[in-house]
Amino acid sequence: MQKFKFVIVGLELCLAFTAGSLADVVREPTRKFGLGDLQQVAISPDGKWMATSGGGGAFLWDFQAGTLLHRLEGHQSTVLALGFSPSGTLLTGGGDSVIREWDLVSGTELRSFAGHIGRIIHLALAPDGQSFVSVGDNTARVWSLRTGELLHTFTVTGAGIAFARFAPEGNRLVTSDSSPTNNVRVWNLSTEQTIGTFGGSAFIQNFEFVDGERLVTAADTVVQVWNIESGQLIRPLPGLTSADVVVVRFLTATNNSTVTAGCLNGRVITWDASTAQILHDFTSEGLFDLAAIPATNQVLTAHFGDQLVRVKNSETGETLRTFAGHTTSTIQDIGFSPDGRYVVSGGNEVLTRLWDSANAHQVAAFAGQAAGTKTARFAPDGTHILTTYGSPLLSARLWNVASGRVEREFIGHTGGLSGAVFSADGRLLATCSVDGTARLWDATTGTQIRVFSVPGALLSAVAISPDGTTIAAGSSDGVVRLWSTADGSLLRSLESDAGQVVSVAFSAATGELLVGWSFGVLRTFDPKTGELRLGSLVPQGFLAAAVFSPDGRFILDAEGYPSFTARLWDARTGEELRVFAGQAGEVHSVAFNANGTSILTGSDIVRLWSISDIAARLETERTPSGLELRWSVGTLQHSTRLNGPWLDLADAVSPWLIPGDQSSEFFRVKTIPEQ
Repeated sequence: MQKFKFVIVGLELCLAFTAGSLADVVREPTRKFGLGDLQQVAISPDGKWMATSGGGGAFLWDFQAGTLLHRLEGHQSTVLALGFSPSGTLLTGGGDSVIREWDLVSGTELRSFAGHIGRIIHLALAPDGQSFVSVGDNTARVWSLRTGELLHTFTVTGAGIAFARFAPEGNRLVTSDSSPTNNVRVWNLSTEQTIGTFGGSAFIQNFEFVDGERLVTAADTVVQVWNIESGQLIRPLPGLTSADVVVVRFLTATNNSTVTAGCLNGRVITWDASTAQILHDFTSEGLFDLAAIPATNQVLTAHFGDQLVRVKNSETGETLRTFAGHTTSTIQDIGFSPDGRYVVSGGNEVLTRLWDSANAHQVAAFAGQAAGTKTARFAPDGTHILTTYGSPLLSARLWNVASGRVEREFIGHTGGLSGAVFSADGRLLATCSVDGTARLWDATTGTQIRVFSVPGALLSAVAISPDGTTIAAGSSDGVVRLWSTADGSLLRSLESDAGQVVSVAFSAATGELLVGWSFGVLRTFDPKTGELRLGSLVPQGFLAAAVFSPDGRFILDAEGYPSFTARLWDARTGEELRVFAGQAGEVHSVAFNANGTSILTGSDIVRLWSISDIAARLETERTPSGLELRWSVGTLQHSTRLNGPWLDLADAVSPWLIPGDQSSEFFRVKTIPEQ
């Protein structure tokens, strides 16, 4: 919504007011980039729809077209369980203890099922599609899908229920206990009584029916076939070893005797459960989830490395299709391109991603390593992107945006890099590391110019002054040190007892230094003298980052527990102007666009927010010559009446002086709301 600030001049008392309160809390961003981490995947019985989920909620896809249809964000928490009903709806459950049912066509919520007091970890439909079972808070609960009524609640004395499925005939429920009992239990649905138990030697985290009498279970690296009627072990299924990364997580079965298991390390193996013969065996990327695609020889796989969903041939492992859009749940760094056309993001995942800022479509990805990157930012001219890495790379990389290739690498640190920044002209590059050093580089050649050492400390943030003469680095001991880039001499130190330094940034407009400490303290200093300019701003959560707006008028911070917000401050007065809420996790990074009208927050996903109304606010200062008006964006307008008509002052440039003897007028700044 567009907001204006009006000023009456020519009176002894200058009156200023704004349409709409500042310091408000906003929860809906202008745009979202990415879907957050990928944890679960499911496909509808008819193969038309696919659902994915993770920390950002649940997402509904047209499986055949490969397009995302709906963001199902009603949970406002991680969605850990998915289930399609035969009637054409989707069930979701997660961290908010509520199960929700969604219409597939419209994406609207139809009904919620409340009763659990802990997170929902599993959902499964009954064979007739009229009811379903949910697992959470150590219980299994059976619900009517038609009425929403809770039909049955199952508990185990001394243990929790970890997994549940209906038997194929529909009148029995099978569950697995957690430690210490580790049993598989068969229940009579009508009486809610246990009618059989077996297992007990190891925790069974997953199981699947092959037919009405045989159950295939997964416990650690052991897959076994059981007779559900007698509770007798029929046979183990061979082929898995300790090299298959500890746990078989997911099992799917067809209506014949074959069963497929997916391992965390990416191995997918298919057996004939009747003969224990291995039918197919291939190794894929690391897996989070696995689902069989109905009436095909294909499987749907969800991968934690690159956050992709893949359709694979279950016999050969060949990738047939991919679905992109999910990202890491921890965005460590974000930034706009200088022209505002693109957004870059990096975090705890393999890829650094480039997005179109207008439509949030991913346009490119830069490969990294499994540990991700702490830095993802554009060079001042927009032609390159800078990323940093920890072990085993221990380097910063400069990527050519046009070609997508590494053009230069900065190698020299002996520990993981925790930050990197360009100088204003793009000629210098500064990096810092947990090895206790900050390093200055020639950005055009990759040559190391100078090393700044802090023995015994871990360096956590770095910045270069606008004139390129000073480098500032913050460390784990709570101290910010400023050195001369010319000779490496230590100029001064700034410190606080508010935890480690998590952020240092210079204002491009004023040259002031902004320092943030992890316990939630923000201060600004004159870097030449060390004089404190703005006393402590106190965020409402643990601090992760803070930056100046391009014109130096505002400070934007990134906050973690317990607020999970970003907060905008007036850099001169310390006034709190706006809070950006709605993130599903800690906010790790923030950024302004070049004209200061939009911001980015990096948390579970990247969000874009408009602050054009705040950037365009009209500020006044009484001087001996009259009233001085200042604004950053938009066009100054004036009128002789409060309700207009308003005329542009096309030649007005901030600061604009209104002589003291001028007759009274009204002034406002006109901006075009961002889409």
